[in-house]
Amino acid sequence: MDMGSAAVCDGLIEDLDITGIGVRSTFYVTSMLAVINACIPGCDIRGSFWAMIITSLALLISAVVQATNKTISLYNAVIVLYFCCLHVFSSFVVLKVFRWVQGKDIDPRLTLVASLQWFLCNCFATGVLSNQRFGSQPECNSKVRNANASGFFNWCMIAVGIFQPGLFQPYSFFSRVGRMMPLRLRHLISSNHRIQTFLSHHTWRLGLPLVAFIWICVVVTIEETLSSNPVIHKGPRFTASFGQILPVVSIGVPIVSIYYDTRAWLRLKAVKVSLKVDEESPEADPNHPNRFDQRGSGAANSLQYRPYLKVQQGY
Repeated sequence: MDMGSAAVCDGLIEDLDITGIGVRSTFYVTSMLAVINACIPGCDIRGSFWAMIITSLALLISAVVQATNKTISLYNAVIVLYFCCLHVFSSFVVLKVFRWVQGKDIDPRLTLVASLQWFLCNCFATGVLSNQRFGSQPECNSKVRNANASGFFNWCMIAVGIFQPGLFQPYSFFSRVGRMMPLRLRHLISSNHRIQTFLSHHTWRLGLPLVAFIWICVVVTIEETLSSNPVIHKGPRFTASFGQILPVVSIGVPIVSIYYDTRAWLRLKAVKVSLKVDEESPEADPNHPNRFDQRGSGAANSLQYRPYLKVQQGY
C-alpha cells in the first residue's frame, strides 16, 4: 500500500485564485453582461467576447500547468471546469443572440475560437474526470462532493450545441422539441401559420429565458460545490492579490461596451424617429394644400412671381 492511499484527508485546500469571490464574481458577471450586450441592436460584441475568451483561457491554461505539476486538487480542477463551461456556453450564446438580433452573419474566426475553447474544455474534463488519482490531494478525491461533473458537463455541452451558430435554423430547436409532443398538438402547431410566424420572428425572445435558466443552474451548481465540501479556510475570503484584482477589472470591458453601444443605439433610434416624423408631416406632401406655412409663404410667392421678375429684368 502506497503512502497516497494510506494518507488521511484532513480537508480540502482551496486556491483563492480559483475559488475566491473576485474570480467567481468575474465569471458570473462577464458571462451574463456579454449576452446582454449582444441583445443591443447595432452592438459590437468583439470586446465582451474576447474578454470572456481570454479570462477563461488563462484560467484553463493555468489549471493545465498545475495539473501537470500535480499542484492542483480535484476540487479546484472541478471548479475550473465549471467556470470554463460557463464561459464556453456564454460565448456560443453571444454569437447566436447576435445573429438573432442583428440578422447578420457572424465572423467565422469568432466561431472558430469558441469551438477551440470548447475542444480544450472537453480535453481537460476528460483528463480530470477519468483519473481517480488526479491532483495534489488524491486521498481527498473520494471526499469531493459533486466531483462527478461529467453528467453536468455533457448537458451543458448539449446546450452549447443548441446555440452553436449555423448548427440549427431559427426555430429548428423548437421543432425538435415539438417531436416529443403529442401528435394532435404537433399537427395544431404545424398547421397554424401564426404560431410558425411567431416562432420564427421571436426565437431570441424564447431562447433568452432558456439561457437565463442554464446560467442560473451553473451558478447554483458552483456555489453548492463550494459550500458542500470540507474546505480548509485560511485567511480572509477576499485578498487584494493580483489573481483576484485583475479578473474584477476585466468586468469593465463589457460594461464599457454596453454603455457605448446603448448610446449609439439611442442616437440612431432618435434619428429614425425624427426622419419618420418629417416624412409624415404635411409639409412633406407636395400636393398638400397647407404645405407652406406662414413662414414659407414668402418663398412660395417668390416662386410664383419669379417669371414676372425675369420679365421686368429683361425689360
